Amino acid sequence: MKSKALLPGSYDPPTRGHIEVVRRALEHFDEVYVVIFVNPDKETLFTKEERLSMLRAAFDGDPRVITDIDCGLVADYAARNGISLLIKGVRNEQDFTYELPMADHHRTKCALDTLFLPCEPKWREISSSAVRHALQHHLPTDSLLTPEVESVMRHILQTR
Repeated sequence: MKSKALLPGSYDPPTRGHIEVVRRALEHFDEVYVVIFVNPDKETLFTKEERLSMLRAAFDGDPRVITDIDCGLVADYAARNGISLLIKGVRNEQDFTYELPMADHHRTKCALDTLFLPCEPKWREISSSAVRHALQHHLPTDSLLTPEVESVMRHILQTR
């Protein structure tokens, strides 16, 4: 039986920090599901399909990384796919404070554990918001995004 973990997020866009957490998760699990969960209350810069194309570019067909989109609940997706562990990357105390109540909910209501992976110090200042800010102000994004993600993102922005 393969060990599986789920990394839910909006990935708008997927940053170097996101990619690093997935790569670290691959050191411990046979399959890592990187899933864009659509939050209708959250405004995003990129469509869910554009975000998926960036994720797929980041992992370049690695068969251990399953990329997907879901409009439902994280717990339901996990149950459908035989996953009992969520992984959440945390950059700082604020991330942890935000994620802990959700982890408690998933554990008590859904029997779904959460593993927190602290981000490498060099990626702690990177967030999807920082990328969107850099784009808005025409600043470079190469320190925030992997070359694969940046290439797809630039193509998307040029074709709009």
